[in-house]
Amino acid sequence: MTQDIDWVAADCRAGMLSLFAIAADGRIRERRQQRAPAQDLVAVVRRSAAALAGDAPILLAGAPAEARQVPCTPLPATLAASGSPPLRIVPPLAQAAPPARSDGAEARVAGLLARRPGFDGVACVVGPRMTHWLHLSAGEVVSLQGFATGALLAGLAAPAGADAEAAGFDAALDAVLSRPERLAAALGAAQLDPSGREAAILGALVGAELAAARPYWLGQEVTVIGEDPLAAAMTRALAQQGVPVQQQDDTPLLLAGLAAARG
Repeated sequence: MTQDIDWVAADCRAGMLSLFAIAADGRIRERRQQRAPAQDLVAVVRRSAAALAGDAPILLAGAPAEARQVPCTPLPATLAASGSPPLRIVPPLAQAAPPARSDGAEARVAGLLARRPGFDGVACVVGPRMTHWLHLSAGEVVSLQGFATGALLAGLAAPAGADAEAAGFDAALDAVLSRPERLAAALGAAQLDPSGREAAILGALVGAELAAARPYWLGQEVTVIGEDPLAAAMTRALAQQGVPVQQQDDTPLLLAGLAAARG
């Protein structure tokens, strides 16, 4: 198996470490997922990748590293490798005001730009804990902002499978998007309807995020990156506002971005 593997893609997100063994033809030969350690992440990545793919080089996104300040390209011009197996870390992006820091979103938008080099618009990268909005222009990330919508969903015990097509989503979305100060009231009202609780919570939180992120999506083309129900809900909500929006799966863009970082 290891003789067929050209490199290893690694991604640390929301306390989980994902490893992908990539063949020379770009196909995923094997995928593994494990809990990410609180300390010594790089050492664990190197050991886990070596067990998976021998001495194949590793590209890692989502690791603690010195951030690059926007505006800048999603990826630096070069990435130095260190250790054995050789490992290169994709640095996060950061913004001073309002404060924001990406957690692997930079690799996903690098993959988006690798597939659509002329894309000018906004990427909404939906993660299990954080959503990041990144304004892209002329191949650079101009600005970014993060929202803890996924973490709030989890904290409110809303199942990951909450359905944006279910009754209650649209009403809660519209109520909070038009009056974001009513978020707490909308979440309280959701508790009174057991049959529509999850959809109403999802709609209220998406409405609050869209209200705060309006400068990013208003008048822009938006690509939502993610395949979970929150990403589908974000795509549906944006389309209802008349936004030109498309949704793309997370893993292919992550791997395309890491491949671009590898060079």
